[in-house]
Amino acid sequence: MNSKVENSAALASSRMILFRRMEIKYMVDRTTRTALTRDLRAFMRPDVHTSQDGAYLVRSLYYDTKAYKAYHDKMAGAAIRHKLRVRAYG
Repeated sequence: MNSKVENSAALASSRMILFRRMEIKYMVDRTTRTALTRDLRAFMRPDVHTSQDGAYLVRSLYYDTKAYKAYHDKMAGAAIRHKLRVRAYG
């Protein structure tokens, strides 16, 4: 292999980042939601791409194998899964 290809492969692998993500979702009543929204506004601003009513369009395209491996891994509750997704915002 020539050094240019080797350098490209090393750079690509150095950019790969594995991360662990955990999502916890909570149900909150209207009063709590109002208080949370008010409190968070002190620290956060709406994205410039939101509409006047605060809506934000997100389009996602997911890729999978012909055998739907990503889908079946998700449905089986696999601890380690891989997902390839392209997203467009706004």
